[in-house]
Parts: sequence; structure tokens; C-alpha cells
Amino acid sequence: MITPEKLKEIQGKMQEEGLDYLLAFDPTSIAYISGVPFSLFTSPVPALAIIPSEGKIELRLYEGDWNKTYVDERTTELTPSNWEVSLEGKIGVESFVPAYLLEHRYYKELKMKPVKILAESMRRKTEKEINLMRKAGEQVDELMKFAMGNLHLPEQNLAYLLMNSCETRGMKHWPPPIVSYDENTARIINGKLDMHPKLTDKEFKKHVLLDIYPCYRGYHVDASFTCSKVSEVSEKVIPKVRKALEELVSMATPGTSVEKFRVVAEERLGEKMSHAVVHGVGVLLHEPLGATLEKGNVVAIEPGVYKRYGVRLETTVVVNDVPEVLVRAPLRLDLEV
Repeated sequence: MITPEKLKEIQGKMQEEGLDYLLAFDPTSIAYISGVPFSLFTSPVPALAIIPSEGKIELRLYEGDWNKTYVDERTTELTPSNWEVSLEGKIGVESFVPAYLLEHRYYKELKMKPVKILAESMRRKTEKEINLMRKAGEQVDELMKFAMGNLHLPEQNLAYLLMNSCETRGMKHWPPPIVSYDENTARIINGKLDMHPKLTDKEFKKHVLLDIYPCYRGYHVDASFTCSKVSEVSEKVIPKVRKALEELVSMATPGTSVEKFRVVAEERLGEKMSHAVVHGVGVLLHEPLGATLEKGNVVAIEPGVYKRYGVRLETTVVVNDVPEVLVRAPLRLDLEV
């Protein structure tokens, strides 16, 4: 969400770079500017943002076939009435822009300079943004408890019940949360872990993995929790993953290398991670991070072990000299099946 303070910061950076305008086409930037997560956009979709070095942002809408424009990289014919830009001065383009759009005849003539001004602004959250994420985190702790009390429901029923519960709490959740029972928690497809298994009518027997990532007033938090009646898993694997998560959370301080999270997770858990261990979170569920963490970053940390049953514990953390945990449930021992 571009607040007046954020816009002032962005325009100040533009002036330092000598830019008169900054253009952004990609869903990541548009979601950040508009404050509406891309997954929640309805038609027509904002498709182009023009940020001047002074003054207000202009959002232009693309009313044609959005999927064709953004997914088909062979497509270069865009709607001139919405996309043609006549600007004078030095123009920057946010680095997320799909390369094929730069080949469009309108933009070739603009000779735009690729920059990462929005990406850098997105990474550093203001206190106002963090407060929204704190409120979301408090709700997720309650949702985890709610889910544990409704394991009599099949996967898909519980997932949609959680979505409805999010609505009553003033949050959005799309796509549906991950609710996986038993062997579904560690499904391998084409040699790769299925991180987002399809919801089924399978009923709970002895193991559950939940991944909840609601959006509150434009900001996400991300959390995963695992409980098991399998003694080997509940007594050994889950405590081991939780201990690793605790150590990784303590590392969420300014200057820590993002790569170090993977290295430490693999050392503590004794196996190669099947997915990223840390990622940015905010307007988007997965936001880019720099090579090292900065004060004001908000990150999701998610070590996991996937044998017969998948065990993943994930929480959302504010990067600071003393890291602040926004979702407590994955670090607690009192949520039991």
C-alpha cells in the first residue's frame, strides 16, 4: 500500500536517480501501489502505474484479455488507448516488468532505465503496515485453534470453513488455506514436493498440516502448523523442526544473509530443504528480499521435513535487533490434536 509517506520516499529516490517518471506494469508492483492483492483483483484490472517525481500516481486499466497479455510472452499488441504513454523526461521502469513488454513499440522509444525503487520500498515496512500484520497474526493464532477443534471435517470442508471464518474476522483468504491429512502432507509429483496439494474429501486419521495465509486490509501473514498422533512424528520430528524454527527466528536480525537460513535449516534437520526457508511477506504472500535482511523487513520462516508425513512449521517475523514473532501458534506446544 502506497501511503503518503511511502510515496514521498519513492519520489525522493526517483529524484536522486534523476527520474521524471517511474512506470510499473507487473502484478507485484500494481498490488503494492493499489493496496489490493493481485489474487483479489476483479475486472477491470489495473495494468499500468505512472508515478511522477512530484504529484499523484496514475493507474491505467487494461480491459482486454488480461491472461493473454501477461501470460503469453509472444503477445506484444496491447490496447493503445490504455497503454500508449506520451511522457517527456527521464523514465524508469520497475525491474519486475516482463521483458516482452519492453519490446513493445511504444516503450522501445521511451528508452526506460530499469530500477528497483518499488521493490526496495516494498521490503521496508512502516510501523503502520506492521501494525496491520500484527492484527492479522493475532487472528491466525485463533484460526489455528479453531482448525484443531474441527478436524472431524474432510480437508476441503475445513478449508472452506476457515475461509468463512476469515471473512467474519474482516480478512480475505484466497486461494483457500492448505489443509492436508496424513499422506497428503508429503505428496510427491514428478519427483517434486507438492507444496499446494489439491483439497480432497479425505478425512483426518492421525496427521494434519495446515498452511494459513490470510490478508487483512491488504497485508498478508503466513503460517503453517503440524500436529500428529504418530508417536515417532509427534515425539521426535515435530520437536526437532520446532527447535530449528526457534533458531531461525532468532536469526531474523538486520544483516543476516538470506542464504544462511537454508544452510542452518539443512544442518539442523539433516536434509536438503524442498522449498525456500525464508521469503518476504506483505501486500503479496511472497515478496522479494535482498541478499541480506534489513530492519523493517517482514519475513515468513518455514523449515520442513517430508518423509511419509510432512512436517512444516512456519511463522511470520518482523526483522529487528530483537525479532518480533507475529504468529505464535507454530512455536507453541499446547495445540494438540
